[in-house]
Amino acid sequence: MSKTLIIAGTHGQEPQSSFVARKLIEVCGLKLRSSEHFDFYTSDKLDIIPDLNRYGLEHATRGNINGVDLNRNMPVSNWSSECSNPGYYPGTAPASEPETKALVKILEANNYPVIISIHTNHFVANANEPQLNYDGSERSLEFAQSLADRLELPLTRDIGYPTPGSLGTYCMENNIDCMTLELDDNLSNEETWSRYGKSLRF
Repeated sequence: MSKTLIIAGTHGQEPQSSFVARKLIEVCGLKLRSSEHFDFYTSDKLDIIPDLNRYGLEHATRGNINGVDLNRNMPVSNWSSECSNPGYYPGTAPASEPETKALVKILEANNYPVIISIHTNHFVANANEPQLNYDGSERSLEFAQSLADRLELPLTRDIGYPTPGSLGTYCMENNIDCMTLELDDNLSNEETWSRYGKSLRF
């Protein structure tokens, strides 16, 4: 399989995702390439962004410094300014945030066939069970199922509610297979790594 990108720390209330990503960076021996808006680590087979929402992780907020949910701010056809819950505030325009702009620049430069986005099932309005939600083609479905099996998570194809402006939508519109891991939010950082980390090593 070609190079994969792992993204974590999209929501600051989900610090376990960032912790797991940083442990993967250590285990896999990735090198820091840039760190302006977030840290970007690379290797021959794997790239990792462990802290997409650096401000949110530092302040335990879902949104960034502007209160924007970065997973509702991607430049996609279904982006909408309408927001009934401030936890999902999409920003003033698609890719209005510096983190989003920097992420899109990386995505356009690297042409990843697969992205793995690590979250926990910490919720604002929509409760999710731990799962691997797959937005993608048949091309990576076998890999997604294998990863779900290793993680002992159910593989789902529909998260069950609209996600305008999300990374998953961006991936679908740009022929990228996206796997969103919703890990167990009740676990601590170390417990999350112990439960899932071994299965995530590449």
